[in-house]
Amino acid sequence: MSSEPGQESHPDSPRPNGRHSRRSRSRSVDKPHTRCPIWVTMLLLTLVGFVGFYTGQPSESEHNHIRERWEAERQNHEIEVEKWHKDRDARLAQETGEIDRFKREEHNLVVRKQEMIADYTLKEERWLQKMDSYQAKEKDIIRRQEEMENLYHAKEQAWRQKIASFEDEWQRMIDNENRKRERARLYWDDIQGDEYCLANGRKKYTARLANLTPSLDSMEACKFTSITLNGVTYDRPISCENTRSHGVRGHWIADNEGICAAYWEYVKIKECTAPQSGYRRIESKLGVIHAGENAEIICLTTPLYINGQMYSHPMACPNWGAHGFWGIWNVPDDQCN
Repeated sequence: MSSEPGQESHPDSPRPNGRHSRRSRSRSVDKPHTRCPIWVTMLLLTLVGFVGFYTGQPSESEHNHIRERWEAERQNHEIEVEKWHKDRDARLAQETGEIDRFKREEHNLVVRKQEMIADYTLKEERWLQKMDSYQAKEKDIIRRQEEMENLYHAKEQAWRQKIASFEDEWQRMIDNENRKRERARLYWDDIQGDEYCLANGRKKYTARLANLTPSLDSMEACKFTSITLNGVTYDRPISCENTRSHGVRGHWIADNEGICAAYWEYVKIKECTAPQSGYRRIESKLGVIHAGENAEIICLTTPLYINGQMYSHPMACPNWGAHGFWGIWNVPDDQCN
């Protein structure tokens, strides 16, 4: 049902669901001036028809009066229609402005949302980068801490080893000093030489270690206790033995033993060893040999000067029975070339 322009419901009035109907708005905006004048005209014609039907043919004055009223109503209607159009345009402008403002606000909200998302994403990336950097720094700190702890433990272990080594060395020095002091009181007693010579100028000696204390290692004390024989000092014996009956005894082979000094009685210059050999045979008889001595060893260890050159031992020492032991040398001789 249609209503007058002043009383017609707004084309953008809310639906039951609270939204505007664009289709109804469009239809009411395009045709309000065609629907309202026809309704008014038909109403007036109906009234005129009823009046003419009941009263008969109107008079000229009544007819003019009706026409004037109709004209006044038409003008009022046009005024109302024009006002309605203005109001409609104003409402449309307002609604368009609100729609534009809503669209701008919606756009601003979308832009702000995108900016917030971008800002959040950037902050999240920065936070993740900071977390990665923090984790890397934390790992580096843990690694450095472990390295420092390992280095500290290594230094501590090395220091402990040095301390232990120093303590051991210090204890060894104390022990050595004590042993030196005790050894300073040690000496060789009951020095005895063998009855027979071992070689030319050499004889074997034995002696007993005296003043030995229980705190000393007897064999070590024997090895590091010196002795002087025939004016020659020997730092240590050639061997040590611990005998129950004679205690700890050391053994030496002494040089420069005068009683064991052998000699050659006379020298025989013989023929060349072979024609054009360049060598001549020299023979010499070994001097007195004591009973029980190894004459061959003494012979082989007795030197001889030939033509101003010393030969430490002969090539051979044959035993020629009643003639004794003889030394034999082959020496260079130009006359044998």
